[in-house]
Amino acid sequence: MARITAQEARIKTDSVISAEDKYILNAIDNCIKKACDEGQYHIWYNEKLSDIVLTDLKNHGFDIEDLSSNDEGNCFKINW
Repeated sequence: MARITAQEARIKTDSVISAEDKYILNAIDNCIKKACDEGQYHIWYNEKLSDIVLTDLKNHGFDIEDLSSNDEGNCFKINW
């Protein structure tokens, strides 16, 4: 399997990700930056995450816990 650079991977990923998924990833990125500034090691995200977003986060080393339920809706804990 040929290795690609991080920049090449980002370009390839960006061509597949929808505008909505990019918006969600950007929102999560901002939440993570804020949490890091506050010395935290996780965030809670209470919106639906597509498989593409979940895969992208996991590929970047984040641990995702899906705590969603039918009664209370979507709930994800994103750890690093």
